[in-house]
Amino acid sequence: MHAMKRCSTIIMLLAVALTARAFDFSQSVNGTTLYFNITSSTTVSVTNPEWGGAYTRPTGQLTVPATVTNDGTTYNVTAIESRAFFLCTGLTHVSLPEGLTTIGSLAFLGCGSLADIDLPTTLTNIESQAFNGTALLMDNNNWSAEGSFYLDDYLIMVRTSTTDSVVVRDGTRGIAGMAFYTCASIDSVVLPATIQFIGTMAFADCTNLRFLRLLGSVPPAVGAGCFDNTVELTVAVPCGHLSTYQASPYWNTQTLEERCDDGGNNPEDPEDPEDPEDPEDPEDPEDPGHNPSPIVWPIEWPETEDVIISVGIDEAEESPITLATTHDGIVVSGSAGRHIRIYDSLGHLVAETKGTSESVMITLPSPGVYIIHTPGTKARKIIYWK
Repeated sequence: MHAMKRCSTIIMLLAVALTARAFDFSQSVNGTTLYFNITSSTTVSVTNPEWGGAYTRPTGQLTVPATVTNDGTTYNVTAIESRAFFLCTGLTHVSLPEGLTTIGSLAFLGCGSLADIDLPTTLTNIESQAFNGTALLMDNNNWSAEGSFYLDDYLIMVRTSTTDSVVVRDGTRGIAGMAFYTCASIDSVVLPATIQFIGTMAFADCTNLRFLRLLGSVPPAVGAGCFDNTVELTVAVPCGHLSTYQASPYWNTQTLEERCDDGGNNPEDPEDPEDPEDPEDPEDPEDPGHNPSPIVWPIEWPETEDVIISVGIDEAEESPITLATTHDGIVVSGSAGRHIRIYDSLGHLVAETKGTSESVMITLPSPGVYIIHTPGTKARKIIYWK
């Protein structure tokens, strides 16, 4: 994790598996060309014509329209596809329309100048890592003192080194995919009554999570793998609504219990509110463990049409290894005798090995963006594996 903070002295290479993208039609919106796929007789999604390829990327301020018309048919814009604005480094502000329901994974990945975004109240799904590599995530002022990052009424990410209990703020409508991913220090979470959805793998690998308190009478929608690799999780639901959760297709697979208090500040002891004089829970700005730096990429992404994207900083050395992808993961060449560490795009260590031969095969847990580091060098390689 700490290695991810030394990006001012490294070279990064992004090897992106590019696939020519088809799109159904394009349209100029206030001088910016946007590309759309028709998803039903009345709806479209915003897409990327060529991931990382040669097209004119949007810059400056962008307002995505609520509707578009093509060949006499008017469509509602309901989704931003995965990687739709990948590497649009000139984007500074984006406004998304009411009626939009989905933001795909990695949708704004690498938009290093994107410092402001307006989200609609109609969202029902924000997929994983949608805002990684943006100025929004890189600004510490956008993070709460408790280590949470919100955009409007949505919880996007929680730092792995935060407190052992989290109370999601009132009014929050949804939790993005992988928001709590690998937050092993957290053992209890309270979600407000306003929560409508919990994204894919939102609590995956939270291995110490034992208690989830839901304050809403309506069970929220849940994405795939939401609680993967959690152990002995108990879900507390509001008094009088246990049968509603027991009838829910997802929640009826969990260990449910009924709670009749209002949730309080401590999910496991509602009779013990936060004590400002409690020495175990101060808000001490000089305490290095209280407000750690966010797990983000402080990368200035370049405008480029190339498959390989080199980001040179401070004349750092070239990486001694080369990469190739397979259906199971990656093959690292030039690895003999080298200690290799692989991190996901949140800065979590997902694999570690020492190459015993010229090439070593490393299996990756899921499709995504990974950072390969060889300790002892000032270099990283970043690869998109799908």
